[in-house]
Amino acid sequence: MVDKADFPIFVEPIFRAMGGNNHVVNAVYPNNLTEAGQHNAIGRFLMLQEKDKSIQWIKVVDTDAGNNAIIGIAQWYTIDTERPAERDIDGPPGTWASEDEKEYSQEVFRKYMLYRRETIREKNFPIMCEWTQLPCLGYFINFNFFKV
Repeated sequence: MVDKADFPIFVEPIFRAMGGNNHVVNAVYPNNLTEAGQHNAIGRFLMLQEKDKSIQWIKVVDTDAGNNAIIGIAQWYTIDTERPAERDIDGPPGTWASEDEKEYSQEVFRKYMLYRRETIREKNFPIMCEWTQLPCLGYFINFNFFKV
């Protein structure tokens, strides 16, 4: 399982691998190639995990190398009996340069999450959803839904 101290280890490589070229990520996590932007992103990941108990971060470590380096992470949503609230993204003051940028970001996020939200509304419990990142290979984002 990922703990709070792991986030700074994998957040920077994920954003660096995307190279500032992902429109959705740039809108949702502004300035993600800067230390301040990554710090904000980590705070938001942790805040969301605290609010939404269906979120679980899992890491894969390289035990063969002897250093237990993180080589992959996944964010799993396990929805057993209660559907999570459909929240707009938010962040601490200063996350976005203006209110217009924040509103734009929220609309981009709503569109991005549309399929996930519709699926969660329509499926019977339990539901599992995976979001995968492999910092060692660049980036790979994948939403998969599983009926358990």
